[in-house]
Formats: sequence, C-alpha cells, structure tokens
Amino acid sequence: ALISKIYAAKLKYFTDDYSKLFNKKERKMMPIINRGTWTRVFSVRSLISRFLEKFKDDEVQILSLGAGLDTNYFDHEENSDQFKEMNVKYFEVDFQDIVINKLSVIKENTSLEKLIFKEESPEYPSEDSLISARYRLISC
Repeated sequence: ALISKIYAAKLKYFTDDYSKLFNKKERKMMPIINRGTWTRVFSVRSLISRFLEKFKDDEVQILSLGAGLDTNYFDHEENSDQFKEMNVKYFEVDFQDIVINKLSVIKENTSLEKLIFKEESPEYPSEDSLISARYRLISC
C-alpha cells in the first residue's frame, strides 16, 4: 500500500510529502490502482476531518490500529488548521517490528520530529514507543 501511495502522490492524485520518507522504492502502478489509492486516502482523510468537525469543541482521541507506515498524522498536523487548533491526541499502534522501523525513520528526519514534538524535547521511552503531547506511537 505504501508504494502505491508514493506513486499516486507523485502523479498528483493527492498531496503526501511524507510517505516517500518511509520507503525509497518506486514502482509504476496501473491507473486503477492509483484511483483505488486515491479513494482510500481521500476516504480516511475525509473521515478524520468530519470526525474533528463533529467534535470541534471537545478533546478528541484518534486511534489507528495496525497503523503501519501511515502518514495521516503528519498530513493533518501540517495541513489541517482544524487539526492544529484542536486538542487532539493521535495514537498509532502496530506490531513491534513495524513501530521500530517507523521510529527509525522519524528519528532520521528532523521534519517529522518537528511536527511531532514541536517545542518539546523528543521522548522515546523505549525502542518501540514515542510519546509527545499530541502523538503516541506504541507497539503491541
């Protein structure tokens, strides 16, 4: 799914500046795959936006189980004024090896760390977790 997302973003089906940080591979996809990827990305982003709109005056939590190398948090943190203004806690949970891989990419990219930690000092309580005021990455 990540390789499909990278290729579809390259073709401007949607904006995603972060997926390519998690995988350097690129493979041409058939148009139907690109459209399917666009549908999935658009649907998830829309669902999150509608959820935030419904609870705009509340503290909200978003839980992504099996998050993998998903970049929705980064996209919303950078591009959604609504997301930035709200009191949001975003949790991503996945298997330990996936989380360790994602953490290594985050640690290597200051742009990702800045989105996550802002003015905070980076906090990595263990090799398979990350904690910030708005974002948690946890292994199961």
